[in-house]
Amino acid sequence: MSFRMIFALVFKDIRMHFKSLFFIALFLTPIMVSLLFSFILPASREKSYIFATTTDASEKTISSLGNFGDVEVFESYEHMNSRVLQEDNAIGIDFTGSTAFIILEGNEPSFFEDYTKLVLTNLLQSNENKSSVTLSDIGESSSSLKFYIGAGIIALSVFIGGLVLGINILKERKVGTLSSVLVSSVSKKSFVFSKSIFAVLFTLAELFSIVLLLRFEVINLFMLISIVLSGSLFSIFLGFFIGLNSKSQITAFYNTLIIFGIVTLSVLFGIFAPVGFHVFVFWSPLYWFFNGVYNILNNSFIWYDVVKHLGISLVINLALIFSLRGKVNRVLDEPE
Repeated sequence: MSFRMIFALVFKDIRMHFKSLFFIALFLTPIMVSLLFSFILPASREKSYIFATTTDASEKTISSLGNFGDVEVFESYEHMNSRVLQEDNAIGIDFTGSTAFIILEGNEPSFFEDYTKLVLTNLLQSNENKSSVTLSDIGESSSSLKFYIGAGIIALSVFIGGLVLGINILKERKVGTLSSVLVSSVSKKSFVFSKSIFAVLFTLAELFSIVLLLRFEVINLFMLISIVLSGSLFSIFLGFFIGLNSKSQITAFYNTLIIFGIVTLSVLFGIFAPVGFHVFVFWSPLYWFFNGVYNILNNSFIWYDVVKHLGISLVINLALIFSLRGKVNRVLDEPE
């Protein structure tokens, strides 16, 4: 397997694709969506936490909580609890004497509880000379919708990369280019690696464009790239699955939509279902990808979390890729 040959094939694909209006349209889709949301979403850093408490809290405590989010005060614990159960992830804080209790619905992102504990620790231990203490770069610093949208668009780019790769393979099968390539000095491994590298480069190019347009300023780029690289393995699987099992571009779109619908449902389940039920979607590579990207964008992941997500994602994606190994060998041995 020649790396020089692999990169020659990659650059050939890049030159070919950028001569295609169809490819350019697909490539620009996540970028244009990001550009649209960059105008809609608030550009400035804003309070994105909602604290619900009762009239048992002192005026000073309520005022101090207002430095970290929006505060809603209720007459009774029951009214506060009802507020927490609404869909916008409000955090309940019940003060009993010098003790504060955090009330959560149970399906909030994990960093909500950690952030609230830090806020309460500061409040309960504060004194007159400590009023200037602040928390920075902890939890969300922008609208939570921005992180969901950013992770969603990055996930969309994984699917588009897979679709582009699949149509590329399908086209080479149908027009006979694949046969010409394989009877030359190009090995099967070089062909497969060149297509895989193209899918990875496509996903990374989309990633940097999305992060730039949506103005994610304070993120760990190395964490994000590592998660996206693991996600690009799903793009490779999707591309070869579509390219080897589709008979036309219409069929390729149809196959992509089916897979997109199935794995997107797993992501939506992970967003709206209680954490205890997430085990039912642990099979989905996009669930781990979306969850990882979302938590890295809002700075709630440490490297332990990243490594855990990487490990699970790699196992699932590599299992999917190896499931196509027999089909790949059959098609490359006897291309149409």
